[in-house]
Amino acid sequence: MPLRRAAALLFAAALAAAARAGVEVAVAGADEELAANVRAHLGLEGVACDLDARRFALVVARAQPRIGRALRALGYYRGRWRIERRRVGDCWRVEVHLEPGERARIAALEVTLEGPGEGDEVLRAALANLPLAVGDPLHHGRYEEAKRHIVQAALARGYFDGRFSRHRLVVDRRRGEARIELRYQTGRRYAFGEVQLPDLFLDRALLARFVPFRPGDPYEVDALVRLETALLDSGYFRRVAVDRGEPDRETGRVPVALDLELPPRHKSTFGVGYSTDLGPQLRYQFENRYLDRQGDRYDADLALSPVASEVGYRFRRPGGDPTREENQFTLGFRQEDNDSFRNRSLEGGAARVVALPHGWLATAQLTLLLEDFDVAARGDEVVYLYPGLALDWSRADDPRLPRRGLRLSFGIQGAREDLLSSASFLQLRFSAKGILPALGGRLIGRLQGGFTAVDDFASLPASLRFFAGGDNSVRGYDYRALGPTDDAGEVVGGRHLLAAGLEYDRRIAGDFGAALFYDAGTAFDRWRPHFAESLGFGLRWFSPIGPVRLDLAFPRQGGGVRLHISMGPDL
Repeated sequence: MPLRRAAALLFAAALAAAARAGVEVAVAGADEELAANVRAHLGLEGVACDLDARRFALVVARAQPRIGRALRALGYYRGRWRIERRRVGDCWRVEVHLEPGERARIAALEVTLEGPGEGDEVLRAALANLPLAVGDPLHHGRYEEAKRHIVQAALARGYFDGRFSRHRLVVDRRRGEARIELRYQTGRRYAFGEVQLPDLFLDRALLARFVPFRPGDPYEVDALVRLETALLDSGYFRRVAVDRGEPDRETGRVPVALDLELPPRHKSTFGVGYSTDLGPQLRYQFENRYLDRQGDRYDADLALSPVASEVGYRFRRPGGDPTREENQFTLGFRQEDNDSFRNRSLEGGAARVVALPHGWLATAQLTLLLEDFDVAARGDEVVYLYPGLALDWSRADDPRLPRRGLRLSFGIQGAREDLLSSASFLQLRFSAKGILPALGGRLIGRLQGGFTAVDDFASLPASLRFFAGGDNSVRGYDYRALGPTDDAGEVVGGRHLLAAGLEYDRRIAGDFGAALFYDAGTAFDRWRPHFAESLGFGLRWFSPIGPVRLDLAFPRQGGGVRLHISMGPDL
């Protein structure tokens, strides 16, 4: 294409674009919401700039009545206005000068349910949250929104034949008052029909146990939401769709169909990490998501580090209600060699896990522990068979980097010497960690505690004793270096534990931040312990997999400084 012809085409395109440019509309005398509504009703922004004065005046005259509709839509029934138009540069400018007057307000509001749903307390509660109230400025958009809210609330409760028997909005322009009357005839309430289950590897009897309703139960959309959430949280499915069929007017039933897709059966995960306590770490996890048609599954873990290594196996079987109950069987081997003790332990157990109301998780378990340990040059081989009960609860606004969250954990376990155990003991454990927004950053507090009653402390294995110090305990001190000592000054661990920390962190740039902290705590035997304390500061990298922490801690006893590197979720 010749250069001159190309230039001509570009110039023509530029002229056409200029001709298509919209008219400028300015609105004076109104707040932002009213001004935007007037501009939207006028619809002049898309008018071409190349209209002559006569044709443009005709366009404006035809658009002028829309201003009244724009005012009335927001409750201004006594408004006045005038329009000015003039040429500005290569286009037109329209100026609307408004005197909207006093806005009408809702003087009376009557919302009534009629028919079988009249006494439905859940539906009545939903209607209490309408975006309308006596005394509010009249807003036609909110009036229509209120009508939609009523219809949607009724549909969510299964009133599929509902309709408005009366809906009126009457405005007294002289008095500036609006009266609203809404009467909704619910019609009958439909019930759930049969649930169509897909053909999958998993048994249909297992899938049916996820369904929280039976055919004939009153329909409610919340039950479908609970079903979808339970299926997604189960870990069995890669994709979940709960489809509501068309209500059957003859039977009064609503059919439901599940569309589910299983993920690959096997999953392998490799990971590497580092912490000051354990050094470099290598982890491998293998998971079988569905071992058989009954929903049994298992996972195996291998973790290696210079200080502590372990291998574990866990078999999981869904309970009668797979959304709340699970039975677990575990077997694991662990060995640890730190500055305070060396141990090797083989542990097996059976547990019943139940989800309780309000987000609590309860675990009742029976554990068999065989441990060979050396603490302060004194060793022993012990056997313990002991039951335990644990309660856990957590909530966070963001699982990766919460600004507000809380985690609570409580546990009790114990053994009797005359029931296959080397000594009798009773032990309580608890921990709490909370996060709150503060001063543009986060305030993080944590508390750990444990108390043990034991007949023969020397027979209590290292894994059941308490030690303090390290990345997740009292920074500034070596890993498991705080606790009662023997005559030679060697740490032997304690019957009890108290440790706490308070930290403030804040982003500085991007995903990087800084922190200040204070830690205190120790393991002890006597009830007037001497707590170790430390102060420090650190850097944070808020990575996609969770925070990476680099801290410098200054212990108040002994002086010096200790570097701590750790990673992992906040809660």
